[in-house]
Amino acid sequence: MRYLLDTNIAIFMILGEEDEFSPEVRNILSDFSNTLYISALSVVEIGFLFKRKKIMTQYKSLDALVKSLKEQFYLNILHSSESHLQQYLRLEIAPNHSDQIDHFIVSQAIADKMPLISSDRQFQNYVPQKLNFVFNRR
Repeated sequence: MRYLLDTNIAIFMILGEEDEFSPEVRNILSDFSNTLYISALSVVEIGFLFKRKKIMTQYKSLDALVKSLKEQFYLNILHSSESHLQQYLRLEIAPNHSDQIDHFIVSQAIADKMPLISSDRQFQNYVPQKLNFVFNRR
């Protein structure tokens, strides 16, 4: 099965914080029959945090970190498409949820019919709009 990972899930992976994953999410991530994706916008967010030294990792460069997403963690980068943009334009924004990158990631998951894994409860608000949400209960 295909899954889209929110930025926070990818950061836990990068930092080696497996204890941050619920048993359900741990099973999904460790099942090699699943195909895992990360939004290109999540890579942008991670890059910003890395450059600002908000996340400290073993990687010496952003290039090495991004390479590890693909080669060490087997994440496929999901680039933006026309269907993602169209879904984003139709998305009804939940009250008190102003993170535009989150909105686009939700739109990607809905458009591609991929379950979205996140620790962010805000995503529950998009289930009525056909988001398949896997909540990472920590």
